[in-house]
Amino acid sequence: MGLAYKDARLIELDPNQRGFDLLDSAIHEIKHCQYPDMSEEAVAANATEMADLLWKLNYRLVDNHRK
Repeated sequence: MGLAYKDARLIELDPNQRGFDLLDSAIHEIKHCQYPDMSEEAVAANATEMADLLWKLNYRLVDNHRK
């Protein structure tokens, strides 16, 4: 879950998401910025397909942020 601010080219993601759901949401919101006229259904399908492929390649987010 997230939000895309298309004009500012910024996205916000739910900080409670992890793993595959975070990857899918990030791609989903990026797609909204890249293709603002794409339908929600097309964005969702495209983002999930890309997330599936990246996940199968063992792509994972490593949080190196220091608190």
